[in-house]
Amino acid sequence: MTTDVKVYDAEGTAFVLSDPDLSTLRDTLPGHAYEPVVLALLGPLLRQPGAVFADIGALYGYLTVWAARHAPEATVVAFEPEASYVDVLRRNLALNNLPEVRVEQVALVDEEGTFDFITKTIMPQVASTGPRGYLRALRRSLLPQPTPNGPLEPIVAAPSQSRVGLLPFLAATAAHPVRIQLQPRAVDRTHQVPGITFDDWSARSGIRPTIVKIDVHGGEGMVLGGMAAALRDHVQHVLLELHTRDLLVKYDHRSILRTLLSAGFDLFEVRGFRSSKGWLAPVPESAVDRVADQSTWSPIDLYFMKFFYARRQT
Repeated sequence: MTTDVKVYDAEGTAFVLSDPDLSTLRDTLPGHAYEPVVLALLGPLLRQPGAVFADIGALYGYLTVWAARHAPEATVVAFEPEASYVDVLRRNLALNNLPEVRVEQVALVDEEGTFDFITKTIMPQVASTGPRGYLRALRRSLLPQPTPNGPLEPIVAAPSQSRVGLLPFLAATAAHPVRIQLQPRAVDRTHQVPGITFDDWSARSGIRPTIVKIDVHGGEGMVLGGMAAALRDHVQHVLLELHTRDLLVKYDHRSILRTLLSAGFDLFEVRGFRSSKGWLAPVPESAVDRVADQSTWSPIDLYFMKFFYARRQT
């Protein structure tokens, strides 16, 4: 096993993953696994009969590989537009003996075309807001998190063997900007990728996902804008990472969240999603403006982003 391949264990499912630029490590809170509450929320959904999971923004395939191993009966499709990431994704599927997972090398957008892409996202239309308060976020993340107020549903992740310590986290985070300057990759420069709507892809492939995870670093509004029919007809659960406004493309926070509410979903903020214990906090229509107001986001939210879960109303 080469040095960039690590063994992970999440929700009782072990797998191996090549992470050549340490993306997973940098996005993992010290002392925790990678987004453990998200996996704890997703696990039971994947094991429902007939589950079809779309991992939109798969990168190297951490969630894709875990889902396919955790729920072998589920159908898993990974969407990733960047060719260099797809190469690693396919390698990770081979390392874990998962030939049945379908990989789509395309961006999911609100209208078919070709789009400028850089690093992990379609080119944002607003200039960067600058540093994201890394030290404040890290300091807050290392403190015990209080239980939020309100009607909450707790989510507790299973013990994991793939917890990241503070020193590896600091080393990976500090080395990232240096690596980009000294060893820039093609993906770090603007280039073009093909885009298609989720609804068109579903119609052409005949695949009707029931569970969708969206982590596209600012293009989430475009993904939702191209899946109106799917949200109406067959998607039952949406897990969405919501990014800061400098990364958003075409859609703002309010319109993204209201898309899910207007499609007939109950909406919840997943608080503490990068920790081992979190909560589902209901987000009714009356609370959307407050939740979407970035001035209310904590240092942890601004650095590690927010996460939402939407489930179809029964």
